[in-house]
Amino acid sequence: LSLFDSPGPVSAASLAQSAPPASPLGSANQDVPAAFRFFFPFASSKSQVYATFSANDPMLPEQWSLQKVNAALAWAQTQGSPAVLVAVLDSGVDLTHPDLAGKLRLDLGKNYINPGQPPADDAGHGTHVTGIAAAVINNGIGIAGMGGQVSVIPIKILNSAGSGNFTDLSDAIYYAADHGARVINMSMGTPASANYSCSASFPYLQKAIDYAYSKGIVLIAAAGNDHSTQGVVPADCAHVLAVTSSDGNGQLSAFSNTGSYVGIAAPGGTDQGHGILSTCMGGGYCEMEGTSMASPLVAGLAALVYSRYPQYTPAQVISALLDNTLSPTSPGGGCGLINAQAAVTQGAKSAQPACPAASSWLGKTALALPQVAPSAAISLPRSAYTPGRLVIRFKAGLDPAS
Repeated sequence: LSLFDSPGPVSAASLAQSAPPASPLGSANQDVPAAFRFFFPFASSKSQVYATFSANDPMLPEQWSLQKVNAALAWAQTQGSPAVLVAVLDSGVDLTHPDLAGKLRLDLGKNYINPGQPPADDAGHGTHVTGIAAAVINNGIGIAGMGGQVSVIPIKILNSAGSGNFTDLSDAIYYAADHGARVINMSMGTPASANYSCSASFPYLQKAIDYAYSKGIVLIAAAGNDHSTQGVVPADCAHVLAVTSSDGNGQLSAFSNTGSYVGIAAPGGTDQGHGILSTCMGGGYCEMEGTSMASPLVAGLAALVYSRYPQYTPAQVISALLDNTLSPTSPGGGCGLINAQAAVTQGAKSAQPACPAASSWLGKTALALPQVAPSAAISLPRSAYTPGRLVIRFKAGLDPAS
């Protein structure tokens, strides 16, 4: 498992209010100029006038991603309920960040890298992802998260290099399901070049996902940054909504994966040179880009839907997301770009999502691929791979001879 992000530029306004940004993470991707400049409206194409919610977070004007998906119109209905728990499976979180600390359920937090220790972030990725999903809204500081009033269960399954294994991922899903999570975000996965199928290669992971789904949980995952149509795990798993990345013009980001397993798109790229602004280690704010950033935006929106419609099943939440999108991004972008306003105000269209791309969420046909043992499913960030070189990292305590 590795991160699906690429550090973006830090704006001058952000630098003025933040600690120095974290070191570059995982992927070696640099900023990619946006291409195919398509326009997406900031509001619904319908003629009705909708109420909006004006938050007082001073850096909100820099959060172009929220503007593009009508977040303020959704917030007029709900900014989320503290009773709705979002489990963020990642590298941990800055436990004292002023825009996050008040909503972290540290009593439920878990650290699989350093058992018994708090789920503190030592990579920066998890803190950024958590802020996108759920940074405190309307508190007069910093930014706003999509689900600004929901609560977060921080679960650390990635180390300081951004790597993890499928044993911990599976265990973390079971743990989140047994501790009240309604939404699980997973901004990580295998490289597309590995050519894995979730159901064929990782049946024990699919079993954990099925368990969470049976407990009423919506699972969201990043689709990957390989500019590929090959599925990645866990995004390729049944009942996991795979999220790819769009830019400020509603076009898919150049790095985005666009396979048939993709269910929806959300902002994760750049707009006029600016990436996705969120919380960073040390109490500050910085920009990154990648499908890692798109996934938690959808997770935060799923939490808003659950906040407004607590009786919903996971399938109804997925319908609210997939059947209320803005115009399709382009082929490979699933059902289209998320529309927070429509998802929250209109809700589910039916008991099951109707969008044709929902078939990727409902399940895939298993390929005849070999199963992969949990301890072997370990990878480095893509930046560590060199053509013609085999890199193997064994899990601590594992006998290489075995």
